[in-house]
Amino acid sequence: MQPEPAVVFVRRVTEPDFGALELWRGHFLEWRGKTKLPDGEEAAVIIPVVDDDVPADDTLGFLTAASRATFRRIVDDEAKVRRLVCHRELGMAQSWAASGDLPELDAESFAASLRTDSYYIYADKDGVSIEIWFEDTMDIFAGHVFCATYDGEGELQDVALMS
Repeated sequence: MQPEPAVVFVRRVTEPDFGALELWRGHFLEWRGKTKLPDGEEAAVIIPVVDDDVPADDTLGFLTAASRATFRRIVDDEAKVRRLVCHRELGMAQSWAASGDLPELDAESFAASLRTDSYYIYADKDGVSIEIWFEDTMDIFAGHVFCATYDGEGELQDVALMS
């Protein structure tokens, strides 16, 4: 069995749209930072270096002005994103809540139970996608989380329950 590789800090940059980002090398090479949500909470921002043949700085270069604006719009409208996830998944949430002997769940309480944990931004020469990961603070889904995926133009592509 291979030992886990050490996670090593490489360097720090300051980005106009993402703030302070740190480059870390472990199993993967990725930029890590934090963003402030409208409610004052923070969420992680992770930008994996998806192409081993491209220097890490070039990954940030793939983030166009339009995709950066999309990211800011999604963060600024975080409550709307939670409501969209809630709208799509309310039936499943109600079913899981009922089977887990949790209080009756409506759209408002479900949306309030989702907490934005992190944003993963995948950028390469072919484009950008943004994943928003939500924790379920009521533990409706037994530790599972939701992932909402947006394209670089800000269109919701998918919502999935992840383990």
